[in-house]
Amino acid sequence: TEPCYQVQDVQGNTSNLRCGQERFIVLLGDVVEVLTNGHIKATKYRVVPRKGERAALEFAARLDPDATVAPNAMFVEEGAEVYPTTTQRLLMTTKIGLLSCYQV
Repeated sequence: TEPCYQVQDVQGNTSNLRCGQERFIVLLGDVVEVLTNGHIKATKYRVVPRKGERAALEFAARLDPDATVAPNAMFVEEGAEVYPTTTQRLLMTTKIGLLSCYQV
């Protein structure tokens, strides 16, 4: 199997994830990071370019754009919220603006 994704750990090291018919890859997003107050970080990744066909099934569970996104109380220690309460729309707008491929 060939590498299909590269993921980055919290130290900035990258690892190749190999694709195959019997492999299932789950990449956690920014909402999970906010809901867990940073205890679980969003996966930083990139798709590895390759020749030939590629099959992928993507499932993105998106909240209503106006849904409130805030750290869950079980992850907030002594009232210290790392992430402010926001909406799905503002969270995604902010994150997309930080991506170099979307900057003008």
